[in-house]
Amino acid sequence: GWARARPMMGDDLLVIRYEDMRADPASTLQTVVAFTGTPGTPEHVEAAREYAAYENMKKREAQNEGMRASGQRVKPGDENNPDSFKVRRGKIGGYRDYFTPDQVKTIDKMIEDRLDPSLGYSGV
Repeated sequence: GWARARPMMGDDLLVIRYEDMRADPASTLQTVVAFTGTPGTPEHVEAAREYAAYENMKKREAQNEGMRASGQRVKPGDENNPDSFKVRRGKIGGYRDYFTPDQVKTIDKMIEDRLDPSLGYSGV
């Protein structure tokens, strides 16, 4: 896949991980802006970071604002179930809370075996 082709792509590929965005959203977003050559001041980057912040996204989804797919509002399957929303907990590794220990072990082994180590998911 594309991960094996990364060395040939050189500076034409930027990989951003969810974990990077959660750890340092402003810096990661600034990296994306610079990579794409998108004009913008630090103030623009900060405004975008605030708008897309987890807490703001969660609030907007609960108020049914802005979540669209194919022109339709994206709604949770069950508004009384927090796990049916698209913006749930924003927790890195949160998948572990939804599976049994054996299932997590299987998933983690698949990650270890199948994802390119340079992506930083080995030993999850």
